[in-house]
Amino acid sequence: ARDYLRSLGTKALLTDWNCGPYVRTDAITNTLDYVDMHFYVDHPSFLDKRWALPVRMGNSDPYRARTGPSVWSGKFARAAKMPFTISEWNYTAPNSFRGAGGLQTAACAAILDWDALWRFDYIGRGSDLDDGTTGLSYFSVSADPFQTATERAVPMIFMARALQPQPADAKYTFPIDVEKDTGRFRIESDTTAGGFGRAGDALVAGPLACRLGLSHATVWASAVDAKPLRSSGRILLTHLTDLKTDGIRFQTANCQVLLGWGSKNLIVRRGTAETALALDDPAAYDVWALGTDGAREVKLPAKAVDGRLVFTADVKGADGKARFLYEIVRR
Repeated sequence: ARDYLRSLGTKALLTDWNCGPYVRTDAITNTLDYVDMHFYVDHPSFLDKRWALPVRMGNSDPYRARTGPSVWSGKFARAAKMPFTISEWNYTAPNSFRGAGGLQTAACAAILDWDALWRFDYIGRGSDLDDGTTGLSYFSVSADPFQTATERAVPMIFMARALQPQPADAKYTFPIDVEKDTGRFRIESDTTAGGFGRAGDALVAGPLACRLGLSHATVWASAVDAKPLRSSGRILLTHLTDLKTDGIRFQTANCQVLLGWGSKNLIVRRGTAETALALDDPAAYDVWALGTDGAREVKLPAKAVDGRLVFTADVKGADGKARFLYEIVRR
């Protein structure tokens, strides 16, 4: 097929096998131009009819369950010694831990020196762009404010190469500090720092320190102006717990068999993060709670303590509206 396409004058790069099974890398490197793969965390498993409820989902964070995608090992991409892309990936809804997806994937892609990432997908139906009827679904980023939020970690880490790639011949070590027994992890770079923890955990990553309350959460801070976090004039802090639909139904309390999606109204699990961010001049900063469109909504109480800007991120705002995005800006 490759030879025939070339005989027609085709100059496009050619690849194959992106859905598996994973094949011998010498077959790929001898015939194709680049290596492409797909991966999903918690892809639905249909128990009756395809693409119909009920569906089974693991609903566990991939590190604690040791079910992370095999492409994270780096062995396949490194053995190929060719350009490597992921043309489909996602942490599917309604997995309770999908808020960690962008941070984990971006860190892996940067450290393994992948060449491209395509999330599947932005929106399920084109008509939803016009009529606004999109509800929460397995894959759609535009319908899920948590997916939209976690997507922002990708340019901040992967596209900015905030974590340096390992040499191709280096012995593989995972790009971020991971405790597989607990699922906790953290990443640290000059411009982005954060991680995932459980309620009661103290999460420390570079200049960012958080004490998590009431819920597990993924928290990270990224310098929007690409300066080091400590001297950045504008920082986006993201605090993601769990988001589902009002009335969603599961067979059991562990949320592993989905029976019904519920309404299109979204609800967010209450959580807090007592936050301390080390800055060169912490007294010069304000903290704003943002809407999902990025607009400033409420200025939060904050104070400078021992070289750190201290404030509390609380999912439940005073008006009862969920908050999980914050702008930390120099006056």
